Amino acid sequence: MNVAILTWGEEGKRLYNLLSSDLNHEYHVKCIAEVYSHLWGSIKNDKGEEIKIGSLAHAVFMYRQNQIDYFIVPSLNESPNGETIVRRIKKYDIPESALLYAPITIFKDSTLSDEERIASICLYRKRKELDYLEFHVTDHCNLNCKNCSMFSGLVEGEVFADYEKTREGLLKLKSFFDHVKVFRILGGEPLLNDRLEDYISLVRSLYPYTDIRVITNGILVRSMKQSLIKSLKENKVSFIVTGYPALENIHDDVAEFLRANEISHVVGPTIYRFMKIYNKEGDSDPEAAFCHCNWRGTCANIKENKIATCFVPFVLPYLVNHFDLGQVRDDTIDLFGEGLTTEALFDRLNQPMDACRYCTQKRIIVDWELMDKNSKNRIEDWTV
Repeated sequence: MNVAILTWGEEGKRLYNLLSSDLNHEYHVKCIAEVYSHLWGSIKNDKGEEIKIGSLAHAVFMYRQNQIDYFIVPSLNESPNGETIVRRIKKYDIPESALLYAPITIFKDSTLSDEERIASICLYRKRKELDYLEFHVTDHCNLNCKNCSMFSGLVEGEVFADYEKTREGLLKLKSFFDHVKVFRILGGEPLLNDRLEDYISLVRSLYPYTDIRVITNGILVRSMKQSLIKSLKENKVSFIVTGYPALENIHDDVAEFLRANEISHVVGPTIYRFMKIYNKEGDSDPEAAFCHCNWRGTCANIKENKIATCFVPFVLPYLVNHFDLGQVRDDTIDLFGEGLTTEALFDRLNQPMDACRYCTQKRIIVDWELMDKNSKNRIEDWTV
């Protein structure tokens, strides 16, 4: 079959080299759609024909002219909230049935032969890789901002994830997804959880190639235990330090600490504005809210044995219970549900939930502030 490789760089080159070997008798590369075309130079296929390295639009033109049969998408680490290759190709009304997928093991698993690598290419619909997943190891926080989308300031006392139930859920998740590209561990403030290193080791043991990120406000970074620092380095974990105005004076010291301890990190720019995303009336059209969501289909969350399209169903009870707003239907997905398949999971993770009615399409930008003594009683400090 004639194929086009859709890629952003090195993975595409490695896939092309694999498909150019004498072992491949199935896929004939006719085109490479590559943004960074200067990385490739001039290449020819096994018949001596020069292969076009160019735009996605040209690859689409070749498909419509019946010059190629399928597009192959290699497993790439792309920004889940950005313009991914698959989102771009679908804008051309290319059916998903025309997409193939080259899984992460082609590029990372040194135990596979080239024949096994080629054989692992599958229909995109049949892939067993999730672009993004996150979970909260802690619901409470040591900073507590107004308009926190996680409602950490409304959490009473200390609320930690249940490690054993989380372990059971992740073990079950592994039966559906062989790989998670980006795995974020967050809160509240995750460094408040003394078992953080256990969660990190668990994720790494299940997903050896995943990009693990811990999201922190930075307050507790310099007081981390040596065992946690060791775990972060051994498990190749990145720290993402979210910058808040109240903590600007510590950002340089936090960055220096992380550098000195050889921990991969990003200290983000200071956030001076927050976006209010919740509708206190709970009367938004779920379909419309989901359609206009900036994070639609890109922020799957897991809590114990359940997974959801985003974090909202897991944190919304803090708002609705505190202000007595009424019940929200549980649209989360039970990972142990009868008959659940990977394809069914993908379908449900791309559907609106009842919790979407608490998301507003008319979002308001406000100045960042810490909670004050009245914030727990003012619903306006959390919603539009």
